[in-house]
Amino acid sequence: MGRAQFLDVMTVSDVMIDTLRWSGGNTALDALSSALPIVTVEGRYMRGRQTAAMLRIRGIGGLIAANADQYLGLAQKVASEPTYRRELALRIRTRLPDLVDRSEPIAALAGALERVATQQARGGRDV
Repeated sequence: MGRAQFLDVMTVSDVMIDTLRWSGGNTALDALSSALPIVTVEGRYMRGRQTAAMLRIRGIGGLIAANADQYLGLAQKVASEPTYRRELALRIRTRLPDLVDRSEPIAALAGALERVATQQARGGRDV
């Protein structure tokens, strides 16, 4: 489905479940930007940790399951308890700036680029 249709689907969804061992990345950002709760299991590698990091930044680490059984239980709880789901959506919406309005990633990228440029100017040795 196209992006617009996907975003429409999120507006009528109760919960999103993150893919195991490979986080949603942009999909998770779309869900959180829509205040849609997303349940995840933090993976071993970075590719499986993105959604968990987004949830922690938002202060909703309770949606990060320790294993597949807990993952299913959390998803079921969010889907079946409207009051809990509304509370999560409000917390997600309220904490959106904590995730998207941050200067640290830009400063870190600028610092890395400056180090690369400096190193290249000194003869191209590894940074």
